[in-house]
Amino acid sequence: MSKVLMCTPCMQRMVKAANQKKMNQAVLLLCSSSRRSTRLSLNISRRRQSNEPYRYNYIQDDFSQQEPGTLQTVISQFSNGSEIKLYSSEQLAKFHHPPGPSISLARDFIHDSLYNPNYGYFFNQVEIFDRTSTPTDNNTSGSLEDELYAEYFNPKSGTPQNQLLIRRHHQSEEEGASSTTDQRQIWHTPTELFKPWYAWSMAHYILQKHLKEESVTQKKKLKIYEIGAGNGTLCVGILDYIRSHHPSIYTTMEYVTIEVSSRLAAKQRSKIDLNGHQNQARVVNQSVLDPGGTEGMIKSDEECWILGMEVLDNLARDVIRYDRVTCTPLQSIVITDHNGDFHERFIPITLHNNPTLLKYLSIFNNHLPYSKIRSKIQEILATYIPFRSNLTPPEFVPTNYMNLLTTIFNCFPNHKIILSDFNSLPNSLPGSKGAPVVQTRYNGLTVPASTFLVKPGLFDIFFPTDFKGLTSLYHHLLKQHQSSSLVAEKRVEVINQNKFLLQLLNNSDLKSRIQAHHLGLDLNQIYSYYQNVKIFTVT
Repeated sequence: MSKVLMCTPCMQRMVKAANQKKMNQAVLLLCSSSRRSTRLSLNISRRRQSNEPYRYNYIQDDFSQQEPGTLQTVISQFSNGSEIKLYSSEQLAKFHHPPGPSISLARDFIHDSLYNPNYGYFFNQVEIFDRTSTPTDNNTSGSLEDELYAEYFNPKSGTPQNQLLIRRHHQSEEEGASSTTDQRQIWHTPTELFKPWYAWSMAHYILQKHLKEESVTQKKKLKIYEIGAGNGTLCVGILDYIRSHHPSIYTTMEYVTIEVSSRLAAKQRSKIDLNGHQNQARVVNQSVLDPGGTEGMIKSDEECWILGMEVLDNLARDVIRYDRVTCTPLQSIVITDHNGDFHERFIPITLHNNPTLLKYLSIFNNHLPYSKIRSKIQEILATYIPFRSNLTPPEFVPTNYMNLLTTIFNCFPNHKIILSDFNSLPNSLPGSKGAPVVQTRYNGLTVPASTFLVKPGLFDIFFPTDFKGLTSLYHHLLKQHQSSSLVAEKRVEVINQNKFLLQLLNNSDLKSRIQAHHLGLDLNQIYSYYQNVKIFTVT
């Protein structure tokens, strides 16, 4: 065999080619998982640049074929040849049964579940505990305070077992497990449990501010609006206190309750008349969020107080998620199909379908939650982590805070405010910011739900109050609605309810008046109750 003589450059090229071949063979020896990972990365990258749907999303099966991007595509997906449309909460209120098939914003779906006048939760399921008698001795065996303390607190450590969230799940002793009313949730509110001194404390606080202003200006008429007045206990308690201790203020004052439930409105009228306050108080049976306004909510420049005890937690919220790459917010809509089943989809937010949410997000700049650098990081992660959700976890946005405060500014610009509510809640839906607790009663037991997509009217849906966001929103609206000279005069505070009450109940005048009526009151136990409640005040 003859030898082939090659020059040095040719030899170098052959060696280089051999080395390259070895490297290629080494690459081919990579583990199969690495090759699959590489192919997945390429597929995900290719998918992101195409019109294919995000496959690893909130509801995987529903998004696996096509991802609805607009309201029209959702309608076409669920219409099945018949008409299906988007209903607002005002339109839903006209139905006697939940309509289907139908589509609504998540906020309107929750609002309808709670406030529909025909099947809503507040019109059929709520029974507010009415304490008709009060203990005369706090140490008396069997007093309500002792029963509550024994039931909800560990007797050895004194630590709260349930933070007294008895508003929603305490069963009436008089009801059997099979009774009709047993299926209702019995609310035990601070106003009812600590009657009358809770209402007296609020009356004392209001009078302190009112009398202080009268000392530097001319006499003013005291006017109070209470939103969601329940049984009317706070209203009657405040009026009783003012009538007894400040009769001159009482004769000219006016107290208006604004109540969405016709059943509770009737109770309020009955209690007001029974206690002889019909000349000072009246009831407006209307939602405070009704854009049409009411006779009792015509704009007035008179100074007034706005009260709302456990109102904020039942204000319906929007649900949003952000695209991790584009940072675009998408809103939740709820579809009720032909079988009555519920489906959730996320579509873009526009001025046409949800101007309220768009305005709220613009105030808090929530439409730009990430910086450019973080956005780039999100894009890289979305590319190379294929099983990562393409949308952020859901957020329940309290857009109705803005609606409520806007109503207050528009109708009662010269206002002072007291709002009390839960700042945190156990057992809320997991994995979502601002998520609610969803629960109902069945055979005397409280049954929690794992979603807000439940049969309208049968479940209580209530949210922890975002007091920080509420305060920021109030300051923003204050600058919009009032002149700069008035902005400085408003003092906004958020305080723990127990601390607020202790400050008032330690007042010698109020304490002596409570003792004069032989009302049991142990100030040392105040901190044991409702530790997760705060009070928002504007004075």
